[in-house]
Amino acid sequence: SGADVIVLLLLTVMSTIAVDVEKEYILVKEKLNWLKAQNYCRTHHKDLVSIHNEEEVKMLVEKYRNISEDSLWIGLEKNASKDQWMWSSGEPVNFINWGENQPNNAGQREDYVVMEEPGKWHDYACTSHKFYVCFNGSRSSGHLKYHFIKENKTWFEARDTCRENYTDLVSITSQQELWNITNITEGKKVWIGLYQNPWQWSNGDESSFQYWDTN
Repeated sequence: SGADVIVLLLLTVMSTIAVDVEKEYILVKEKLNWLKAQNYCRTHHKDLVSIHNEEEVKMLVEKYRNISEDSLWIGLEKNASKDQWMWSSGEPVNFINWGENQPNNAGQREDYVVMEEPGKWHDYACTSHKFYVCFNGSRSSGHLKYHFIKENKTWFEARDTCRENYTDLVSITSQQELWNITNITEGKKVWIGLYQNPWQWSNGDESSFQYWDTN
C-alpha cells in the first residue's frame, strides 16, 4: 500500500541537511515579571529566547557567566489548556534541559521558566522579577546556517540528530534556498524535513513552495 511505501522510504539511509537559525542574544538588565519581559522582547526584538540544543545552552552560559544574577527568564511557558510546555516564539520544543527535580510547580502556577547556572532550567511563577534574554534572528531575516551531515541515516535518525545538535531538518521555502542547499550537497540525495501527514515540514514551517521531481 501507499503507507507501506512511505515507511520503507523513510527507512532508506542517506545523508542529511540540518539547519540552524543563527540568533543574536540580548541580555536586558531590568528586572521584570515574565509577561512584561515577553512584551519588551516582542516590541524591541523578536521574542524571549528559545533554546534548541546543548550548543545554545553553552553559548548562553558562556556569554552571561559574569553577570550578578543567577537566573534569567527564557521563553518557555506552559500552555495551561494543553498542560504542555511551549516556546513564546512558537518554535517547536525539541530540546529540554530541566534541573534536578524540575519542573516541580512547588509554588503553584509556576508556568514560566528561568535558566540558572550551569544552564539548567527551573519553573517559576510569572510574578517573579528577573533579568531576561531576548533574541533576534529568524528564517525570514535570513539568519540561517546549513550543515551537510555525511552520515547515512534513516529519515527518523536524521531528524533526531538535527534536533539534538541543530534546529531541525532543513525546510525549503524558496528557489534561493533550494539553490543554496544544492550547492552545499553537490547534487547528492539528502534527507529534508518534508514528510506526509499530509505533506508538511518537520519544524512546522508553512510554505507553498514545491519542487517535485517529475519521476
